[in-house]
Parts: sequence; structure tokens; C-alpha cells
Amino acid sequence: MMKQTATRLILILLVATMLLGLCACANQFANFNDGMTEEDYKYDPEAVREWQHDSNERWTKIVLIGGSILMIAAGVFRLIVPQGGWWLAHGWKYRDAEPSKLSLALAQVAGGVAIVVGAIMLIVALAI
Repeated sequence: MMKQTATRLILILLVATMLLGLCACANQFANFNDGMTEEDYKYDPEAVREWQHDSNERWTKIVLIGGSILMIAAGVFRLIVPQGGWWLAHGWKYRDAEPSKLSLALAQVAGGVAIVVGAIMLIVALAI
């Protein structure tokens, strides 16, 4: 049962990461048209530099928000299901192995730290 739950959570995180990448690409292409034509870009190098700067800022914000959401999700996973994280890291190597109480407690502490760091990253990303 634990293996199935861990596998499902990993698949959900992978799908979420792929969707985040697709959204980032769509956002990148959707914001290309800012009212200027190709001719305007040919004759106005400053407009090109400004568009590139804006594009880089958007991409940075998307990556920060996505990374913080993934970090919070990983922290919640470690906090709620510390056995699943232990199994993903070590348990699959051994037959009938069980994690120690200390290992589970440290996994939960690491999950809490990941949630706090992810929340700080999200606040910073939204403030940019």
C-alpha cells in the first residue's frame, strides 16, 4: 500500500512539473505580441532589448513560483508521509526494512523546513 501511494505521488509531481513547463512555454509565446510589428523591431533595437528584459523577468518569476510550489509540495509529502520518503530513498534497496523513529522524525522536520523555505520563495517571487 505504501509503495502504491508513493508511486502515485511521484507521478502526480512529475505531471505537475510537465504542466508547469507547458504553461511557462505558453506564457512565453502568448506575451510575445505587445502591439509592435516585426518592422518595428527591425528599426528599434531599444524595443527589442526592452522586450527581452521583460521576457527574462517573466521567465524568472515563473521559475521561482513553480520551484516554490514544488518545494512546498515535497515538504507536505515529507511531513504527512515520512515513510514514503524513506522508502523512496532507502527502503526499496532492502527487503522487509523499517525506518527508525529518528529517521521519520528528521524527515518530518525536513518537510517542515522545506515548506517554510518554499513559502519564503513564493512570497519573494510574488513580490518581484
